[in-house]
Amino acid sequence: APGNDIRFTVARVEAARNFANKVWNAARFVMTSLQGKTGLEGWSDTAAPQHREDRWIVARLNRTVGEVNRSLEDFELGEAQQSLYDFIWNDFCDWYIEMAKIRLRSGSAPSPLPTLAHVLERVLRLLHPFMPFITEEIWQKLLERLPREGDFPESIMVASYPQPDQGLEDSQAEDEISLVMQTIRAVRNTRAQLRIPANEYLAAVMETDGLQEAIQEEAEVIRSLSRLEPLSIVSGASADANQAKGITLVVNPVRQTQGGPLVVRLVLEGVVDLAAESERLRKELEDCQRNLTRVAALVSNEDFRSKARPEVVENEEERLRSLTERGQRLQEVLEQLGA
Repeated sequence: APGNDIRFTVARVEAARNFANKVWNAARFVMTSLQGKTGLEGWSDTAAPQHREDRWIVARLNRTVGEVNRSLEDFELGEAQQSLYDFIWNDFCDWYIEMAKIRLRSGSAPSPLPTLAHVLERVLRLLHPFMPFITEEIWQKLLERLPREGDFPESIMVASYPQPDQGLEDSQAEDEISLVMQTIRAVRNTRAQLRIPANEYLAAVMETDGLQEAIQEEAEVIRSLSRLEPLSIVSGASADANQAKGITLVVNPVRQTQGGPLVVRLVLEGVVDLAAESERLRKELEDCQRNLTRVAALVSNEDFRSKARPEVVENEEERLRSLTERGQRLQEVLEQLGA
């Protein structure tokens, strides 16, 4: 919790090293993509990006800028650092860069390069007080690859710190891309649960309800990042629900006004040994239920709660929640497999 003493452990140092590597590799990808490219004018001002993915990352960046500034004003340095970590690792590296790669490979317009450059440059400014050396090194390399425009000084040390801009808020783009991300996560989790190899593509049908435009436009991202081929997208519930045996995933939009829910039907017949997987998942569910019973008994034990350290109790409560969710998901999968 904020304000508590922190143990300076090897694991924390390794985590910091991994984050520095993540920042460096993201910057290297962006700068390699920028090398020798034209049409980058206006990269410093992305007030009105056209593509939904670009609008989303700019809105997420703007939200993070606000969070970081508020935390710094309140001297909550750990909170500021955590906001930056989450945005850079999750939103920028794990999602936006992967989405941008798809457009870069296909040459689809508009190009994500100006937005990649803009977000990287803003990230460096935000990170500089926390990681001064690596950010200055990347800044110097970025200077060589971008047109000099706006406030882009010779050293990041004298660059102004980003401030939030209400005009960059875009709840629609955030909600729509959030739905795309939820869909991809749901498919990936199912693939992992059924131990489907990463290079194995699954046939799928997606049924939209008021979400047709957004899903259709993001179909290539869903197809590529979920390993779905062929992927059919239909409106409403017009898809054939009596297709080959598989699993149905239901993804609910962030807001009811978006429409939905989104239904994804994955075809597993011929790809997965359904009988063997059902047996394996049954054993996994039994093991999960045994652990759940044990942890539930521990968490409800007043003697344990009164004597154990608060963080230990909190960890066990989190384990209980995790085991409960896992058990529910296993039960749902088994029911759909007809086990």
